[in-house]
Amino acid sequence: MGGGGKLPPRQKMINIMYLVLTALLAMNVSKDVLNAFVVVNEALAQTNESLEKANGLTYSSFAKVMGTPEKVKAAPYNDLAQKAKKMTEEMNTYIQNLKVHLVEKVEQCPKDSAVKWAVQLASVTKKDNYDIPTAELIGDDIATPHPASRANSAAALEAELLKYRKNMLDLFADANKFKHNPKVKEEMNSKIGLVLKPGMEHGQPAPWASVNFYHLPLAAVITNLTKVQSDVKNAEAEVLDELFGAIGGTDIKFDRLEAKVIAPSSYIIAGDEYKANVLLVASSSTSSNIVEVGVVDTARSNPDVNPMKGAGTVIPNVLGMGEYKRGASGEGIQKWGGVIKVAAPGGAFKYYPFQAEYMVAKPAVSVSPDKMNVFYIGVPNPVTVSAAGIPAENMMVSMSGGSINIDKRTGKGTVTVSAGTEATVNVSAKIGAGTKALGSSKFRIKRLPDPVGFCGGKKGDCIMRKNELVAAGYVFAKMENFDFDLKVTVASCDIEAVQQGDIKTIACPGGSLSAAMGLLQSVKPNQKVYITNVKARMPDGSVRPINGLNIKVQ
Repeated sequence: MGGGGKLPPRQKMINIMYLVLTALLAMNVSKDVLNAFVVVNEALAQTNESLEKANGLTYSSFAKVMGTPEKVKAAPYNDLAQKAKKMTEEMNTYIQNLKVHLVEKVEQCPKDSAVKWAVQLASVTKKDNYDIPTAELIGDDIATPHPASRANSAAALEAELLKYRKNMLDLFADANKFKHNPKVKEEMNSKIGLVLKPGMEHGQPAPWASVNFYHLPLAAVITNLTKVQSDVKNAEAEVLDELFGAIGGTDIKFDRLEAKVIAPSSYIIAGDEYKANVLLVASSSTSSNIVEVGVVDTARSNPDVNPMKGAGTVIPNVLGMGEYKRGASGEGIQKWGGVIKVAAPGGAFKYYPFQAEYMVAKPAVSVSPDKMNVFYIGVPNPVTVSAAGIPAENMMVSMSGGSINIDKRTGKGTVTVSAGTEATVNVSAKIGAGTKALGSSKFRIKRLPDPVGFCGGKKGDCIMRKNELVAAGYVFAKMENFDFDLKVTVASCDIEAVQQGDIKTIACPGGSLSAAMGLLQSVKPNQKVYITNVKARMPDGSVRPINGLNIKVQ
C-alpha cells in the first residue's frame, strides 16, 4: 500500500513527470505545459483513489479481526487506526477546500462551480493565472509572507501538515504497544517524511511554501496540492501497515475448510475422458490478501518480487477467496492469471502468481439455411469455422472444390473457388493424443451477380436535371443488396444523345464523362441521354457488360 520506498512503478512515473513539468515551468516554457499539468493532476487523483481503496481494505481487515477472538488484542491498534483515518480525512478535506478557494478566486465563479472545477482541472479557463494564487497563498512580498493565522495561506497549510505529521507519529508513542519493534517511531518518521518534504531551489534549501506555490500558475498549484494529498494518503497507508502488523493481522490464520474439485476441463467431447482432482482447501475469512488479475511474468519465481507486468485489476475478496467474474465474449480457450498478494509481518507483501484457463463455446444449437450456403467465384468468401469445446488452434480444416485459409487463433478465414457447382468443407480436431473428424458442410458455387450502373446517384430509367448530369462526371457500378464488400469499377461506356438533329455517340473510357461533356451540355430539356455498352471490371479482373441508363433531361 505504502509510500516511502514502496511506491509502485506507476506512481514513480507520475512523480518523475511532476518534477519535469515543474522544471519546465521554471524555464518559462510555453503555456502548453499547463495542459500537461492537467494530465499529471488527473493521474495523481487516480492514484489517490487507488490508495484510498487500498487503505479501505486494511480498515476492513481491522473490522474483520474485531469480530474474532483476536478482538481483545486488536482493539488498541484498531482505535489508533480509526484516529489515523479521522486525521487523514480532515487533512484531505482541508487541502481540497483550499483548492476550491483558489479556483473560486481565480475564476470569479460561484462556489458550487469551484467545487466541481477543483476536481476537473481541465474545465478551468484561467489555468495560467499566477498572480492570484501567489497573492492568496504567499502574499505580495515573499520576504514577509502571510502568517499561519491567515486562513487559506501556505503558512496555514504548512502548520496543519506539521500538526498532522506529529499527530500521526504520536500514535506510536506508547512503547508498550510496540514491543516487537522498539524503533517503530524512528522508522515511521522516515516513512512518512514525504509529508512536508523540505523544498530546494537552485540546489539550495528553500522554504517549502515558496517552492510549491510562489509565482506558479494555478494549474501547477492545484497539481502540487493534489501531490500533497497523495503524500498524506501514503502516510496513512504506512501507518495502517504498521498498526495492522502489530496485532499479527498479517499472519494468515486458516479458519475455513472446504472441499474443491479442480478439473483441467469442464467441456468434454464424446469419446474423450474426464479427469478431476478432489482436495480439501483451507482459507482465512479475515485475511487481507489482495488478488490482482493481469499479465504475469512467469520467469519471476521469487515470492518477494511482484511478477505482475504493469498494473493489475483487484477482484473482490469474499471470505478470504478472490471472486473472479468475466463475461464470455470470445470462443475457445480463454486464458487468465494474476497474483495473490499476501501481507507479511512488517508491512511487506509476498507474491504468489497463478494461471488458469476456461472454455467458451457457442450453444449447441445450429440452424443452417441450406439454400443459402453459397461460395462465389473469383472473390474471397469470408468464413468462420468453430466447434463447441474445441479451441481454434486445435482444429484442422480442408475442402474440395476450392481452397480455404483459416487463422488458427480465431477460426476466421476465407474460401476461394474458381469453377464448378459444389464444394465441401471438412473439419477435424486434435483431441488428446489423436485426431477426430467433427463433420463437413456442402456449399453451392455460383457466379457473382451483375453489378448495377449508376450516374449521379440514379439508375435505370430516370429523370435528371441537366446541371446534375453534367456535375455527375462519372458512371459508377456497384453490387446492390450484396453482403460482400466488393470493389467494382466501370471499364468503359458510350454516351448517346441527339445533337443538331443527329444521334451522336461518344465512347467514355473508365466511366468518366469528360469526353462527352460537350454533347451533354448541348442537350435540350425533355431530350434523352442514353448510357449504353456499360462494361464493369469485376473483382477477379474480368470485364462484364451490365445494364445502362436511360435519362430524361429536365
